[in-house]
Amino acid sequence: MGITSRTENQGRTIFINVTERFDFNQHAVFRKLLNDAKDGCEFVVDLTAAEYMDSSALGLLLLLRKKAGNNRVELRYVKPSAIEKVVSASNFSRLFDCKAVSPL
Repeated sequence: MGITSRTENQGRTIFINVTERFDFNQHAVFRKLLNDAKDGCEFVVDLTAAEYMDSSALGLLLLLRKKAGNNRVELRYVKPSAIEKVVSASNFSRLFDCKAVSPL
């Protein structure tokens, strides 16, 4: 699976869907997505289907935040989950607009 994306609002909003594992193995795909994105666009990262996230994924999210500039970056994840624990432990809720959703 991995990472898929779609754009809306004439490319100004990019939705990134991460499934299963968000780790170093996703690095090249994620970096290409960032390089192809317009500067200053908004990002929504859907982690609700992700089961694992490591420190390299946190670094990729910081690169995404830099690419977005002052624009919104939203992280969505299931509560409770391993992803929520990583986001909470890293204090990323201070850097990103975090949305915890209930499992289906």
